[in-house]
Amino acid sequence: MFQTSKAHGFGVALAFLGAMACSGSPSGSGQSGIGGEPGTGGGSSDIGGNDSTTGGASSTVSTSSAAGAPSTGGSNGSGTGGSSVGTAGSSSAGWLHTEGNKILLQNGSRFHGRGVNIFDTRDAGACGWAPPIIDEWIRRVDVLIDTWHANFFRLDLTSWATSQVSGTTVVQYKDVTQDAAYLADLKKLVDHIGTKPGVYVMITLFSHPSQDANELPTAATQAVYTKLAQTFLDSPQVLYGITNEPHDTTDSSVWTAMNTAVQTYRNAEAASGPHHIVAVQGTQGYARQLGYYVTHPITAGSGVNVVYETHVYNPQADWQAMFVDPSTTIPVIIGEYGPDGTYMKTVADAQALQAKAEQLEIPYIGWSFSSQNGPTMLVGNDSDECTKVNWTITPSDWGNAIISRLANPW
Repeated sequence: MFQTSKAHGFGVALAFLGAMACSGSPSGSGQSGIGGEPGTGGGSSDIGGNDSTTGGASSTVSTSSAAGAPSTGGSNGSGTGGSSVGTAGSSSAGWLHTEGNKILLQNGSRFHGRGVNIFDTRDAGACGWAPPIIDEWIRRVDVLIDTWHANFFRLDLTSWATSQVSGTTVVQYKDVTQDAAYLADLKKLVDHIGTKPGVYVMITLFSHPSQDANELPTAATQAVYTKLAQTFLDSPQVLYGITNEPHDTTDSSVWTAMNTAVQTYRNAEAASGPHHIVAVQGTQGYARQLGYYVTHPITAGSGVNVVYETHVYNPQADWQAMFVDPSTTIPVIIGEYGPDGTYMKTVADAQALQAKAEQLEIPYIGWSFSSQNGPTMLVGNDSDECTKVNWTITPSDWGNAIISRLANPW
């Protein structure tokens, strides 16, 4: 999420990383960070710490999957019975592609993706101190798909340069090129999502030590993109997000970094045929502004299957320039939004954005399915989220608003 108040897209908000000092972010939503600064609209948490959450508890969602959901196996597996749908790594809806300003399913119909931001087992830094429990993460994703009815996720990946982060020892910190077990966990989660009919996941390099202070990828980041591309080469349910929230630099600098990253993905995919959709983030204001891309679209890979991602924590008066006008020319995704209490003040404001996105047929993803990274869809600001198998999922007011929206067809 966004910087400053959101503890900076977090990890990002990893002020401790040094690479991402949260300064001057124009908006806020209490995202948690390891030692990150607190946000204005939800609890910010240090590693192992507890603060407040966004919204009060309204109801508890059952943590068991719906009957007929595929089982992931293992003692912490998610399924409650029934047969698996499809095969690992493959979405029954097939490959997404772009055409003009549209994002289309393989059959040519519009992609109506909506869902939530989810995290690797590091939980944007909030759980880096705890050993990973990937089967529990898969169980929670089953709840999101089978009970909440989400069909689109942004999976945010966080890593650090060392195990010492702001005076705390983290046990999960290496990236996918360094930690085979971490990569295997991600693949298990993403492959499981691929067994769910019509569900897609955008894997985003949320915070990485190779990113510069403006959250742009560098030459050292390209190896991570290559590894992800190789790992999910034949997974049609996968999209990629280049970074979290570019800020405090020039449009052209962001464009160059994004174009280079897209080319890295295309180079890795060269022999495979279909190209995954790759999302590049807005050039200014913590991923908010897409206007530069309207006149300077990405050229890597001839610009094929590139979409343009904005993060919307703004009042309605800003929407026209942020995504309404750009969406008439380029394919747009809203990768984050939510009631941060400052710019997008209330749940009702976020619900208005949902309606607008659906009217314009723009896929949209809310922030965040967590009790610790605000604005939170879950109550508790609960460190048990990091360690407890069969952890009780209790929606906040914001979470219940998501459930209500997803219950209605689009």
